[in-house]
Amino acid sequence: MTLKNLWVIIGSIFFYSMGEYSYSWLLIVSILINYAIGLFLGKKKKKWLLGIGVGLNLLILFYFKYLIFAISLIGNSNRLNISDIYLPLGISFFTFQGISYIVDVWRGDVKPEQNIIHIGTYIVMFPQLIAGPIVRYKSIRSQLFERSVTVTRTAHGIFLFMTGLAYKVILADFFRVPANAAFNHIDGTVGALQAWAGLLSYGFQIYFDFCGYSVMAVGLGLMLGFVLPINFKYPYIAHSVTNFWRRWHITLSEWLRDYVYIPLGGSRVSNGRLYFNLWVVFILCGLWHGAGLTFICWGIYHGFFLVIERWGKLADIIKPPRIISILLTFIIVNIGWVLFRSPSIGYAGSYFLSLIRLNHGSGDQHFLLTHWTGYGIFITIVAIILSTPFITRLFGIKSNMEVFTNPQVFSKIKHQWVLYAGATIFFVYTIMLILEGSYSSFIYFRF
Repeated sequence: MTLKNLWVIIGSIFFYSMGEYSYSWLLIVSILINYAIGLFLGKKKKKWLLGIGVGLNLLILFYFKYLIFAISLIGNSNRLNISDIYLPLGISFFTFQGISYIVDVWRGDVKPEQNIIHIGTYIVMFPQLIAGPIVRYKSIRSQLFERSVTVTRTAHGIFLFMTGLAYKVILADFFRVPANAAFNHIDGTVGALQAWAGLLSYGFQIYFDFCGYSVMAVGLGLMLGFVLPINFKYPYIAHSVTNFWRRWHITLSEWLRDYVYIPLGGSRVSNGRLYFNLWVVFILCGLWHGAGLTFICWGIYHGFFLVIERWGKLADIIKPPRIISILLTFIIVNIGWVLFRSPSIGYAGSYFLSLIRLNHGSGDQHFLLTHWTGYGIFITIVAIILSTPFITRLFGIKSNMEVFTNPQVFSKIKHQWVLYAGATIFFVYTIMLILEGSYSSFIYFRF
């Protein structure tokens, strides 16, 4: 198994270097740091050793991701030559995996790994290397020592890969065009109709972009014998913001819960401290996504609604119909995407004004006719359907997204050949779009 894992490391570093040759050495550094700290913590569980390990990981992350932002806040960026610093692919993902490993060793949840090849495989395994999901060492440790590549897993992995790629190229990249058209032209001529259409387009774009990659990662993992965690559970049918974060980017939410929220005291504290903990977690969540005031405000925005839900428990008091709760949550989440997508606070403010501008923008009608013809309407309907468990219910499965990522469960579906045939047809169409050049890089590559 060590030899297999070595091949995974070599292949992963090669894969990474294809898109990020200059910083491939960072993967080696991450492996060495976390392997060494893990060994030291296995001998002496000292907080200062843990602090050094976490600090080194965060120092690397800070230098490449936050240094320019921090200096810009101070206002002395012109005095330093930092123009050559740029964000390496996936640094937030493999850094967080390294931190979770050494923290789990310190807590005694896992034993320190003696074989550096196994740790290296865990940190740089290429299916989830550059855009997640964020994998815990304790959840994958047994697979580093024993795993099997079966026909069933491989076939299902191919199905998931084709599905995820179709999510990205057919759906996400379609919505990218109207989203960019709206967000890139914020001025007095943009009316509420165009602003809302562009915003909802971005909401679908980022979902199918990120969910698509996560599904592809799970599929590639199965082809290698690894079972990776799912990252999404139909987040746009969430009935509250709290519920949304149990469905969106699940592995990040769980990471922040276990390594930030619970160490701060979690919910077993006074109400004031509970609200403080929520704010801290979601400010960090915003910063994790990007070094900018817009991301911080986006985290504060989500933290605000989480605090409101904990404090007022409005859902328990008002008890609106579930469909109303889902629609309200969907609107709240999508309004938040304005901060996430905008390059500055001022730009976000202009977009917010466009959302409530009552007069019709001069380009509203042209905007809708340009992007929502017959094909656009069809794609939108497909996107709405795939944002819900409709397909699983159609095939008589009452489970959630796990049905697609679990080969054993999926194999029990009646008429599963229909899904395989559909995935194949969409995959062929996806390849045609790629050959035409109508695709873009994944959004989460820059995180």
